[in-house]
Amino acid sequence: MTDASPPVRFDSGGWAVVDTILVGERLSGVLTLRTTVSLVHPPAGRAIGVATVPGSVLADQVQRVVLENVSSMFPVSEIDFSRTRLSPTASWHLETSTDLVAPFYGTFRVLINSRDRELSAAVARGARDKRQQALLDELQAGVAGLLLELALYLREDLGDRDEWPPDSVGDILSRTLASSPLSTSTPPSAADLAEFRTQVSGAIRNLGRGRVFR
Repeated sequence: MTDASPPVRFDSGGWAVVDTILVGERLSGVLTLRTTVSLVHPPAGRAIGVATVPGSVLADQVQRVVLENVSSMFPVSEIDFSRTRLSPTASWHLETSTDLVAPFYGTFRVLINSRDRELSAAVARGARDKRQQALLDELQAGVAGLLLELALYLREDLGDRDEWPPDSVGDILSRTLASSPLSTSTPPSAADLAEFRTQVSGAIRNLGRGRVFR
């Protein structure tokens, strides 16, 4: 969804203030704010390298603001794992992709095993009691931890570009990595796996995901 604020002219001192109200009911996910300076009237004189056509963009700035936690925005599907290649006794599975330019929300999906009736009910209805909230917290922490581990394993590939297409796999994983104190960590060897998992668990809780201490 895209909208524009009324244009504002620069005053004689070269200042302009854009004042607009964003409707909260229309905002979710990632908000992109684009500020553009463009030419309204052609200049009196013409010079080489100087814009003369009305509408020419002289400057452009984009700022992106994350309004929701990524882990709460996954598409979710419920299936019977016993009819798939997945373990029938697993509660959930995250479909992923290492194609960093692919759309994140078109390639990442949480699958809930319908055989786990408690988790299926908690996801479908939203948390209604402490046990259901605990199940959702565990799911959220697990998904967030898996995302962080995936980002760490792909860290070198993610660093190949300064900016990935908005909402692409590379974009989401880059922001996941940047928000974590483990951004400089190296994927572990077998000897370090236990300590690494503990660090991931703490990093996820520091991001406000999963069950919090009470």
